[in-house]
Formats: sequence, C-alpha cells, structure tokens
Amino acid sequence: MATNNDRKLWEERAQKLKRKRMGQDTVKGDKAGAVGSHILAERERTVQRLSSVATGKAMKFNKMGPQEFVAYPFDELTIENLIQACSAHFRDELLDNQRCDILQSQDGPSCSKLSHIKSYKVIYVRFITNVNQASISIRKYFDKMKMPPRSPLSSMNVLNSSAVSTPSKSIKLQIPQKQKPVQTTQYPKSLSISNMLQFGTAITKMQNPPVEIELQEIDVSAMKWSYPTSKRFSISETPLTKGGFREVSEAIDVDTKKKFVVKTFLPEVFKVMEEVNTVIPLNKESEESLSKKAIQAHALAKNVTDSLKKLCFNNNLMDDFGEFFTYNKAYLGSKVMHGGEKKIVMVEEYVDGEFIKFINNDGKIIHGQPKDLDRLLKAQCLAHYSLVKSGQRFMIVDIQGSGYTLYDPEIATTGDAIENERLNFNLGNLSKAAIDLFIIAHVCNRFCKLVGLEQPPSSKIDLSK
Repeated sequence: MATNNDRKLWEERAQKLKRKRMGQDTVKGDKAGAVGSHILAERERTVQRLSSVATGKAMKFNKMGPQEFVAYPFDELTIENLIQACSAHFRDELLDNQRCDILQSQDGPSCSKLSHIKSYKVIYVRFITNVNQASISIRKYFDKMKMPPRSPLSSMNVLNSSAVSTPSKSIKLQIPQKQKPVQTTQYPKSLSISNMLQFGTAITKMQNPPVEIELQEIDVSAMKWSYPTSKRFSISETPLTKGGFREVSEAIDVDTKKKFVVKTFLPEVFKVMEEVNTVIPLNKESEESLSKKAIQAHALAKNVTDSLKKLCFNNNLMDDFGEFFTYNKAYLGSKVMHGGEKKIVMVEEYVDGEFIKFINNDGKIIHGQPKDLDRLLKAQCLAHYSLVKSGQRFMIVDIQGSGYTLYDPEIATTGDAIENERLNFNLGNLSKAAIDLFIIAHVCNRFCKLVGLEQPPSSKIDLSK
C-alpha cells in the first residue's frame, strides 16, 4: 500500500515531467515557462530564417525574408521537434542535402538543447549543407566518454606528465567504427552534347563573387516600404537583355540557389532627362525615385491582377475563366560598390519561358500566334478591368511575360504624364494617348463579358480626369 510520502514523491515526479514536456524546465521563472506552454497551446511558433553563413565585419547571420509563423504539431517541446517543424515549413525552398540548425541569435551559436535558447519569442534558424560525418562521430565518442575533446598535443602532455600523482582508473578506448558511406539521391546535371564537347578545351570562365544587396518590398495596403533585409547574389557580368530604359542581368541567390534578375536604369535615361530638365528638375527625379516608382507600378499591377482573380472566385467564375495572369514579387535593392557608394537596383524572381508581349506601353494591341489567343484576350480583359477598377484614372499597359507570369508593366494615367514637375508613375507613362488607342482597338471578348465589363466607347470615357 502506497504511503503519503510515496504519493507525494510520485506527484512531484509527475509535475516535473509535465514541466519538462511543456518546456518549463529550460529557463528559470514563471514567465519563461509560460512561453513553452504557449508553443504547445497555440501549435505554432514565430521563426526568423537566417543566412547559412555569417558575413560582414560583425560576422552576423543575415535575415532572409520576414518572420513567419511555423506550425508546431508536437505534444512535447524539444530541439528535435523544433528542427522537424522548421524543416517541414521551409521544405519547398531547400536543397536535398540541407539540414536545419537552430541559432541562439543572429550572432550564433548553434543550439543543441533547449536551455541554449535565450527566448522563445522568435526562433532563429538557418539551413546548412555538407555536414562532416567524421566530426559527428568524434563528438559522439567524447560524449560517450564524458570528457571534453582535447587536441593531440594537450592529451599527450596530460598522459605523460610525471606531476600527476593521483591514481586513476584505466580507460579502455573504443575507437568508433568506420561509418558506411551515405547513399545520396542526387544525380549530376544532364549535359547537352555541345556542353560535353566544351570540356575538351580549358574553361576560363569563373563564377562571380557574391554581392550583398539590401532588399525592400512595398506594402500596398500600408503604403510603406519594408525594413531592409540582406541577401547575397552572384550577378552575371554580361546582361541578359537591354530595354528602352533598363538593363537586365541574371543573378543567383547564393543561399537558396534561386534565380533572379537585377535591373538598373540605363545612363541614357538620365541624359534624356537632362535635355528636358526645364520640365522635370533633376533634383526631383533620381535613380532611386525612378526605381521606387517602377517597383510601385509592378506592385499596383499585381494588386489589380489579384483583384480580378478574387472577383472570379467570389462569383464562382474560376473554372470558366481558366488560368489567371500573375506578377511575382519585385524588390527595391541597394548594393555597395567597390568605392563604397550605394547603387540602386530592382530585383525580381527570374521567369523562364518564351517572352510574349500582348499590349504595348502606347496601348497598341499586339496580335500574335493563334495558340496565344486566350492569353491575348485575357490581357485585354486585364487592361480593361484596370481602367474600370481605377475609376477611369489609369490603365495597366505593357502587358508582357512568359506563360501566365507577367513582368515590367507600365501604368498609363488619364491625367498628365508630368504633374507638379514630377513624372506621374514612370518614363513609360504615355497617359491619355495610350488609353485612347487601346479603347479604339479593343472589342470586349468573352472574358470581359464573363466578369461583367461593358464595351467602353471612347466618347463616354472622360480622359481629362
């Protein structure tokens, strides 16, 4: 029969096990314990992803994107469960051989147990590759021996020292067995015959060193720019293409290996502005202001495009409309040049595929191949919808892209292209002339009618607004 002392001891052990399960034994104080309870109660945790390598003079791990809520479906708070939850959340962005590492802060170090985590308010994680299997075996070996690893020199000095007079037990060293090679599921990239034959000559081309770029994103609803986050890119020296206003170069995110494009305004743009500086004073339009307005136009076009999709969703028209156009995110970037000055750039996700333009920035409708007819009709519907959505104040033009992913839009306004000695939107704003040209040529198609748009006679459109 159990005594009162036995029951009290059992209850204390049960409470201790409960506190450990809830993460309350990791830090002192009721406040810290409540955080552990919150993780299990809310089933989620705020996570900040960091770069895999510390950079800069301060040797900090840079933030990669905003903080995110990560689902935590486990009933026990452990390092292993936190790693599993974060790995599942970011799985679509990781390489096959990357693993999650929890850091104490942006300065490090890695956390191997819950007591290492200073605060559960934000969990800092990074994803790293090329884990050294030998170092793991050595660490497990010393953990088993319950003694810290020593360098070979310090170990020899201790073992051979005649000053050590205290008798000690002999230790039988168990050398870890050689581990079996890890099977990999990664396979080499397939090469074309022409690429294979290039290996017959010495290849001199080298990968460009990484460049750190601070990125900002425009919040359309708040009308504010986000706090800058830093990413490292390897940027191609040879541009992909040059347009009328901008030069486009390919870039690779060093940490995620994703492809981006980096865009900069051509020097010719500012030469043209110098010639018309009686209308646009140079001190009111800069490379930064032009870049900001280009990103803002991109974000506005994305918002209107998403609004059209939402309209179809709310009215059960998704199946009838079919695939929708979309714009990827675009960022304002600032990179430090060799001389220390900052260069303003625009950064967007790379879009692969065949480039097609449906509507020019002057409002001209471009008729292409029959296979592209649906996309052409949807592009006209999008331009028409933007005019109605804006209360006949602006229209999305320069509708172009690959597949159903669009990029580099322009906004044509019904007002003047230059207002208060500043450009209204950007250099491609051909204002009333572009809108009028589109309206004259546009005939409402089945997609316009599906979403409730009516043919806009040019006589009924007040282009003076």
